[in-house]
Amino acid sequence: MRAVTTLVFSVVILACVGCGESAEGGGTAGTGGTAGTGGTSGTGGSAGTGGTAGAAGMAGSGGAGGTAGDGGAGGGVVPLCADVNCDSGNSCIDGGECNPATGVCEGGGNAVVDSPCDGDGFCDGAGRCVDCNSSTQCPSDGNECTLAECANATCTQTNAPLGVTCDLSGIDDGRCEAGVCVVVPACAIDDDCDDLNVCTINSCDGVACAFASNTGAPCAEGDDPGTCQEDGTCFVDRCVDVLCEDSNQCTDDGTCNPATGLCEGAGSSPAGTTCDQNDGLVCDGAGSCVECVVMGPLRRQEAYVKASNTGRDDAFGSSTAIDGDFMVIGAPGEDSASTPEDNDLAGSGAAYVFKRTGCEWEQTAFLKGTDTGVNTFFGASVAIDGDIVVVGAPRDNAGELDSGAAFIFERNGEDWALVEELQPPLPSGQLDFGSSVDVDGDRVIVGAPGQFNGTPTEGGTVYVYDRVGDEWPETTPLKAPNFDGGHGFGNDVGVSGGTIVVGAPGEDSAVGTIQTPNNTDAPQSGAAYVFVLDDGAWGFEAYLKATNIDASAGFGRSVAIDGSTVVVSASREDAAVADSGAVYVFEGPTFSSPVRIAAAEPGLGDLFGASTESYTVGVSTNGGVAVDGDRILVGAIREDSDAVGIDGDAGNDLSPQTGAAYVFERGDGSWAQSTYLKSSNPEFQDHFGRGVAISGELLVVGAYGEDSAATGVNGDQVTDDTAGRNSGAAYVFVLP
Repeated sequence: MRAVTTLVFSVVILACVGCGESAEGGGTAGTGGTAGTGGTSGTGGSAGTGGTAGAAGMAGSGGAGGTAGDGGAGGGVVPLCADVNCDSGNSCIDGGECNPATGVCEGGGNAVVDSPCDGDGFCDGAGRCVDCNSSTQCPSDGNECTLAECANATCTQTNAPLGVTCDLSGIDDGRCEAGVCVVVPACAIDDDCDDLNVCTINSCDGVACAFASNTGAPCAEGDDPGTCQEDGTCFVDRCVDVLCEDSNQCTDDGTCNPATGLCEGAGSSPAGTTCDQNDGLVCDGAGSCVECVVMGPLRRQEAYVKASNTGRDDAFGSSTAIDGDFMVIGAPGEDSASTPEDNDLAGSGAAYVFKRTGCEWEQTAFLKGTDTGVNTFFGASVAIDGDIVVVGAPRDNAGELDSGAAFIFERNGEDWALVEELQPPLPSGQLDFGSSVDVDGDRVIVGAPGQFNGTPTEGGTVYVYDRVGDEWPETTPLKAPNFDGGHGFGNDVGVSGGTIVVGAPGEDSAVGTIQTPNNTDAPQSGAAYVFVLDDGAWGFEAYLKATNIDASAGFGRSVAIDGSTVVVSASREDAAVADSGAVYVFEGPTFSSPVRIAAAEPGLGDLFGASTESYTVGVSTNGGVAVDGDRILVGAIREDSDAVGIDGDAGNDLSPQTGAAYVFERGDGSWAQSTYLKSSNPEFQDHFGRGVAISGELLVVGAYGEDSAATGVNGDQVTDDTAGRNSGAAYVFVLP
């Protein structure tokens, strides 16, 4: 699955139009200095951040000046660099220093050549710690017939040239051959001295052999085994060539040393050198052509993402989805009628597609529905898999007032075209069709949590569409076996191959099995349902409940699936503290005995696993969990710490409802929290963690309440309450 879906926007945004966020208080005014006797007036205390300067002490007569007033207490300034670690973990890479204005590590780079590293190594200038950069850094092994050489950044011992004299048994009467000091052979004629080397001239003086170089003579492969060329010219006693080409654009091949027949001076091209091999774009400084090169920490926030037409109350980041190098972000409060420039239809909504090239992200598409209208909330849910993007508009009016719709877009080259508009087969008011969507290959599923099920109760329905050619016909709709009014079945959905999981956070049972009649002893405790495709037909497979069944826990508010792993949130579970929340992980094929995971430092009202603050029938509140392989991402939109970036201090409540996200990884069959994520610009009520998504090492976290007026990628993160209030943002993290 490559999707994360989220809420119908009406309750959260419309109810707050015009209401300001609570500002943090300024510091208390400093106290003025006490009057001295006969002295000079005391100097007023300097103002603390956000506070008023203390008044100056009154002048006395003849005494010491008054003591300066105390500065006012600081008022809510977040030290952006407090929890940022710029240490790259590599002694040959300087991670730089944290910029206090942005909380981002800047000014780093590779250490200079020959800087010491890892005890007895040397930096190569490309971020690697190597044995050597030159032969002078390689120790001798004490053998007169070998030479210490640096080849490909590694110290080696090579044979001294043939004929070099050496001390044999204390008498200087030997010569080097193949790294060994041997007796100069006796001879009678020149043929007695033939060493089978075309690069030496052999002669006999009647007593002993003599050898001279045959520099300039042609030679070929086999004439001097072990050298670094196929065809070349004799130099001294070796067959050499001027090239040591390895066809790698990211290495400096060096040249062949005529004394050793080895390529020397080879190394890696500098990081950032352009290349076009192995689907890469730049050299990484270690000899490989890769998509992008990172200076500084590899675990990082890679992008701060805003819409191209940022607007107040757009709620960009309410929904997110990512697959490989493509990401889609929903903004259900966006106001344009058709183009990004107009603002004629409040709450019509939009979705934005971004593409990653190397380490850079750029917006490549602006998506709108065909039935654009006021408060249709196009973009309340999004999903992507390969070349298919699905966008939900749960209050679309094409079929009936607020019946909802979903739209399928397909990529052709760099363009995204609308190929199908999906509507409920029996449109009626407030079905909220499109509150949740997901896609896997040729299968799209759409949740309608307000759907009537034959009686005047809001039980909910999930619709399944399988592509046939260019069409997306509906297959069998899915319903809960114990549906009842207010269950919100379809509030969130997930599909992976032939398995579908559906959340119903309003379900009321207090037991772990389906009862007849329905058990209602734990109102809105919630449930989730698994359906499996068998022989072409969808069948109910499993009824999922939390191990801690709490009334109002909202189990099923957010769901996700990848393969046989199903993840379900219970964001108002009270096991730690009230409304701290928890998430349950189920494994197929039985989907029994779930593993419960929660934040390492749970807080009151954090809503771990939720993307909005409350559950209301027909108002989707999903998008708080995502799973990909052995990694789970969970949002907690009301988490309160003032930490910044990756793995900061979660142990405080100094920045209310900024939000956080948590990464859990599976190892040895168990799940454990591995990473704690915060935005680079946390502010009051940003609700970071609203929509979360994973694809491999890339993680996306939305913050629909973020307030800057920036546009595009990596813009100015400064709050602008006039133009940017609740405009929203999304953040891309890389966790290798």
